[in-house]
Amino acid sequence: MKRNCQFVIRLLCVLAMTLGVMAFVACEKECAHTWGEWSVTTQATCTAEGVQTRSCTQCGETETSALAALGHDWVDATCSSPKTCSICQATEGDALGHTEVIDAAVEATCTA
Repeated sequence: MKRNCQFVIRLLCVLAMTLGVMAFVACEKECAHTWGEWSVTTQATCTAEGVQTRSCTQCGETETSALAALGHDWVDATCSSPKTCSICQATEGDALGHTEVIDAAVEATCTA
């Protein structure tokens, strides 16, 4: 009887190890990924890249990809404001300032 119990215990141990190895091998198999749609996880800005992510519908593995920075969309400087980005409102340079129109009929002097 004691030998039968030892045999059954050893058999169960071998069976458990075999199942463990089979499960490990199954996990290591290459998945033929079926990717879902991309979703934006971090929006790109004028100066920084964004990130998009998608997942495999079979195994759940995720993949990420960079989204290019948008770059500034500059609006020309005016008399009262510098060149300004229409997206993020960043500015560059100085306002043009006001210029006085000189009447062509009047001769310019040192002070006028």
